[in-house]
Amino acid sequence: MVLGAEPVLCILFAYIIWAIVFKRRGKPVRNNPELRTKLIITGVVIMYVLQPGVIKVMFQLFNCQNYGSEANPEYYLVDDTNVRCMSAQHLRWSLGIGVPCLFFGMLLPLLILAYATFSKKLQASKEFKLKYNFIFKIYRDGLFGW
Repeated sequence: MVLGAEPVLCILFAYIIWAIVFKRRGKPVRNNPELRTKLIITGVVIMYVLQPGVIKVMFQLFNCQNYGSEANPEYYLVDDTNVRCMSAQHLRWSLGIGVPCLFFGMLLPLLILAYATFSKKLQASKEFKLKYNFIFKIYRDGLFGW
């Protein structure tokens, strides 16, 4: 269940690595557009790689099964049968990890896609192509699929 924090930790780790690389090359770390571009590219790749796992964890938090009778149902998490569904513990996990995973795994990519799809000026910029081309290159113009 730690997977919900992995994207943030990976991006933080990437920032530290990029900062070390820039310092060793004698380049400034603060307010550096090149570093910002590298961090965005790294963040997009991290999201691309980790998103399926985050989505899986998010849905596992809500995967409950009835282990009681039909007359007296008792729902428990499938992955951890010690956790009763809709108990205080389950709600803490669901709200603490499920909601952030929902944002990271589903809403954030949809917002980025909508912004990038409807902004033709943004798509034409060199900076956009550098950062996001590997995602949008596979789509055909005028279509919402491959």
